[in-house]
Amino acid sequence: MAALLIPLSLVLQAALFGPRRADSYIKAAVVVGLLIVALTEILSFSHWLSFGPVLAAWIVIISVQGALLFLSGRFKEIKKPPLELEWPLLAAAAIVLVCGIVAFLGAPNNFDSMTYHLPRIMHWIQNRSVAHYPANDLRQLAFPPGASFIMLHLELLAGSDRFINGAQWLAFVGTMIGAWAAAEKLGAKRPGRVLAVTLAASIPMAVLQAETTQNDLLAAFWLLCFAVFALKEGDYELSDLLWLSASLGLAVLTKPTGLVFGAPLLLVVLARQFRRSRRGELGEEEVVRNIGTSAMVLALALAVSAPSLLRNKTSLGSFLPEDGRTIKATVGLRQTTACAMKNALLELPLPPLWSAALAVERHVLRLDPEDPGNNFEPLATRTLGSLCRRLIAPDEDFAGSPVHFILLLWALGILSVELAREREDPWSDRTALAVSLLFGFLIFSAFFKWQEWANRLMVPLFVLGAPLTAQILEDKLVGSLRSGVLVFLAGSGLLYAATATGRPLIVLPENLTSQWQMPSILTAPREEAYALGYARIQAKPLRAMLETIIKDKCGYVGLSLGRNDWEYPWWVLLASHSQVPFKIKDVNVGNASAKLPAEFPSELLCGVVESQGGVMMYFDAADMKKMHEAGHHEPPLISEIRKD
Repeated sequence: MAALLIPLSLVLQAALFGPRRADSYIKAAVVVGLLIVALTEILSFSHWLSFGPVLAAWIVIISVQGALLFLSGRFKEIKKPPLELEWPLLAAAAIVLVCGIVAFLGAPNNFDSMTYHLPRIMHWIQNRSVAHYPANDLRQLAFPPGASFIMLHLELLAGSDRFINGAQWLAFVGTMIGAWAAAEKLGAKRPGRVLAVTLAASIPMAVLQAETTQNDLLAAFWLLCFAVFALKEGDYELSDLLWLSASLGLAVLTKPTGLVFGAPLLLVVLARQFRRSRRGELGEEEVVRNIGTSAMVLALALAVSAPSLLRNKTSLGSFLPEDGRTIKATVGLRQTTACAMKNALLELPLPPLWSAALAVERHVLRLDPEDPGNNFEPLATRTLGSLCRRLIAPDEDFAGSPVHFILLLWALGILSVELAREREDPWSDRTALAVSLLFGFLIFSAFFKWQEWANRLMVPLFVLGAPLTAQILEDKLVGSLRSGVLVFLAGSGLLYAATATGRPLIVLPENLTSQWQMPSILTAPREEAYALGYARIQAKPLRAMLETIIKDKCGYVGLSLGRNDWEYPWWVLLASHSQVPFKIKDVNVGNASAKLPAEFPSELLCGVVESQGGVMMYFDAADMKKMHEAGHHEPPLISEIRKD
């Protein structure tokens, strides 16, 4: 239950800022986010990153917040009842509740989380530090750790992964608060704000990610915080620039796409300055100074990631040593156009549209749709029908948002017409926000290879687009049309929340989901989730090897796994069943991290698991004893054994 200290701190901090203002919760989230980053780095430096020091730190923080709140006399404000709630807001609350139940009951089993998000957290806890260690998967070291820091604190305080999905669930709640605040700042009346909340609460990818240990929704939330701060009334003060820097910094520390979609948001800040300049309030020198101010915001934001980047540079030789093989080799107009076209169609899963798009790519743009330089994975590996079915299935890696996309296009079309007819100020807040979303989409399409799971990477566009869409369509989406859209959004949001492929409350037929469909979390044992889904093919050997490790009472285990093998199940299942304290480390490391200090000497290894090319092999205590006696402390790779 100690994990609840973090949301308690959020509530207390929001109350200190003013408990009935949406901005207060946004600011509170940023403060708590920065506290988590600072605590993690400080405790890590002295190898104090463990339950006791983390618990003590949060008790101190909450005590200070409570004392300040008591002295401020704002407890009475907290007790005031909320304003009236329309049914769409109640529906949004129901979606949040269902997602919360699933997040609590369902074990984390997302693909990326099993391979590198969660394993690195376990290594940090084992080492009591976030310092880099030898790892076969460089993503555990090189990728931004912001979301993992939050999950680390939840894991340490809970003593298990029971609350670890809560990081993204809290971000999901935050996106609704942020959508309300941003829509209000854009000029939306109450119906528009209600629509903004409903849109944010029903984005399929956001709903599904709210139940997982991914990080895209967290990155989107921090960017929405940035937008809320950027849309403030009046001139920016120094404190506003610090809020902007902090929120953008947290987004960048969470995911590289935080910078891709965040940097264009500085257009909102610049547009306000140029709007004042056109009114004669600013001279040319001050305009230049304000551009410099935006650059300062970006620089301060990057400073939040400085410790992480420095670890990469000093340990691995580069600030960004691993890009996940997603960055394009060639950036050009044709390549950008092809990727933008296919990224847009990820939201419109109709085979005829995809056939037409591929024909345009091949015959008009003269590009090979299977070119690995522009595409992460050949589309030929699956039929267009199966791809489109996957894009509407409740899968947190692939689900598209067709209705939200159509509504956003409608809103942008209306805004474009008003600009063309000079009814809209080209430097208005909503124009600047719309242009920043477009730039973010184009930058993403220009530099990142097309990948069929790009919908999760693009979730910031829909989170940021929710308040903009709501404000523009507020007076257009009325009557029965508004009611119909709201009913559909609420219903679809609840459906996605309850039927996620990896952790369903209600199991859909396999032809509506995928072959990785999991049983209901209401009936299946929690442990099964760690060895099912994508890891189903490895479940049997995993169980057999675990039984041997437990039988041998092995406390020093080595893992030599492939890039996409699931490491986390070894940690969590050993923690549940091992009869002795244990440690795990990667062996046979063949990348830049091999030179880093070992987590423990290889001479202590009493069991090693190897996985290569779909083949798994286990070297038990007897095997390792013979190797140690022969002076070989790590077993050969499977490929080397096959050669012999």
